[in-house]
Amino acid sequence: MFVTQDNQFFRNLLTLEWKPREWDGPLQYADTLTGELMMLPTDMALRTDASFRKWAEVYAKDARPASQSPNFPALSNAVHFPAAAPTLTLAALCGA
Repeated sequence: MFVTQDNQFFRNLLTLEWKPREWDGPLQYADTLTGELMMLPTDMALRTDASFRKWAEVYAKDARPASQSPNFPALSNAVHFPAAAPTLTLAALCGA
């Protein structure tokens, strides 16, 4: 199965409204529009922490397909090769 990597995660994170999911599991957030999308507390930190949010906004505004973005190799490595992730920063993902 081919997965397309794009910036929809960041657009959803920043533009949708989120509320804590009502269930007996660990804290998760659901979108208030459909209740079908889910974010983790670590995802929400990209929205609520000012030092992370500025980079989330940069990436959300990048209209290029992920494969054409200069940030794509870093994002792809973080997604596909978790061993490389500890040295990867959000600023590096956003090309700063």
